[in-house]
Amino acid sequence: MWLVVLLFAALAMSTVMQACATGAAGAQEGSKVVVLKKADNDREIRVGVGDVFQVELEGIGGTGYWWHITEMDKGLVELLSEDTRVSSEKKVGGPVTGVWRFKALAAGKTRLVMQYYRVWEGRETAVERFSIRLSIN
Repeated sequence: MWLVVLLFAALAMSTVMQACATGAAGAQEGSKVVVLKKADNDREIRVGVGDVFQVELEGIGGTGYWWHITEMDKGLVELLSEDTRVSSEKKVGGPVTGVWRFKALAAGKTRLVMQYYRVWEGRETAVERFSIRLSIN
């Protein structure tokens, strides 16, 4: 019985140590993070293979509108995460910032397009558009 508990504890500790090591390697891997905002719309952005870039776009909470990725070459770019940040005012229906983190996977040229629309109305009703041209070296 004690042997089973000891083996289980050793396995659990090994898993935790492996997760910590993976997290540390991931942080070093994409140490250069390029942050893009609305002002970068329609620009060409140069990043290296393995670089992480982040898109931050503001929306209004409670309206049903949100930013959706409508064009992305998954062979060249990977979406790592999507998150939201509420403004410091914390008002209902106030501004919310969407944060998307991407990783450049391979060399090439592509576009990343995001549109601001209500999902139930469809992308053809988009009221805003964000687009960047990516040059990955």
